[in-house]
Amino acid sequence: KSLLYKVRRLFPLFTEAQADEFLNGVGGDALTREKHVRQLRRDLERLGETLEFWRESDPKTSVAVKGRELAKSRHTLANQIEDSFRRRILLPDAQGRPVCGLKLDGLRVGDLPVLPADINFDHIKLVSMKNMQLDNTVGGLLGSFKQIESLELDNNELSEWPPVITEMAKLERLCLPDN
Repeated sequence: KSLLYKVRRLFPLFTEAQADEFLNGVGGDALTREKHVRQLRRDLERLGETLEFWRESDPKTSVAVKGRELAKSRHTLANQIEDSFRRRILLPDAQGRPVCGLKLDGLRVGDLPVLPADINFDHIKLVSMKNMQLDNTVGGLLGSFKQIESLELDNNELSEWPPVITEMAKLERLCLPDN
């Protein structure tokens, strides 16, 4: 029961049955499950630290917004990434079914954060980053989301495909208009 509680604290939208199913999927014995949940908690802490450092740093690229609007957008982006890790964001896929996703549309944040490479975001199936004034450096963040099925990068400033797209074996839908 204690481990189920820890999983539900990590992933607040999980029902008890979903938390139990999650634990069954990570290992057959209690020690393996405990280690996995402990690692997820450490990953969440490291993710938070990484995003806080990024949020408080000055943008490395120019951005049209400044001051409070920039700070608010960076704060929102950081929270959205953390919420996506915690499986708190469900978005409709192409068939209208809810899937774990990340939606950052319209946020003007300058440079994007570089997430720790060993933090797993494989549960994320949809990423939407429309109208963010993104340039070709977007691949640094997208590298954390290689299991996505849908990627929306409409209305940005891309002059070429992010190379990381070739590593997204499950990608079924790619939207790049107005770049």
